Amino acid sequence: MFDSTLYFSKKADHSSKILDKLGVKKKNYILTTIHRPENTDSSIKLNNIFDALSSLNTQVIIPIHPRTKIKLSEYECNIGKNIKLINPVGFFDMIILEKNASKIATDSGGIQKEAFFYGVPCITIRDQTEWVELLDIGANILCGPNINDLKKALTLDLKPFEPSNVYGSGNTANKIRKILKSL
Repeated sequence: MFDSTLYFSKKADHSSKILDKLGVKKKNYILTTIHRPENTDSSIKLNNIFDALSSLNTQVIIPIHPRTKIKLSEYECNIGKNIKLINPVGFFDMIILEKNASKIATDSGGIQKEAFFYGVPCITIRDQTEWVELLDIGANILCGPNINDLKKALTLDLKPFEPSNVYGSGNTANKIRKILKSL
């Protein structure tokens, strides 16, 4: 996954114009994705998440999942003026949004790791994560959808970091190729 992230990140740099299209500056927004049924199928949890995001003094960009969009309307959630809901984006645009965010708040599994690869602090809006090693090294914060806990986590002064080699050095594909070639 790290190999792929490094490879496609360079391609995204040359092809995506999403920041210009949205009129946002690098490191000046929080990227958020919410799509898991555990968050979207509960009016209390979804309202807590959007109330916490709406309380921020920072712009929040949310490529909105179709299920989440329906539930936001159904539950009549508050969507603050700081929140920009956008249609789902393509792979390269998502890469650019991830790597240029000041923070990422998500309930996605894969985005937690991608945030780490790009050195972007991540707040995982779930009660548990499959990537506990990211919690252990401080690259990720786990926070359930309690409004007060979320407000606190979202306003922490989290700094970008240089990713460690927890998932290798980004050259696993070449190592595998060499091994296969030697056989």
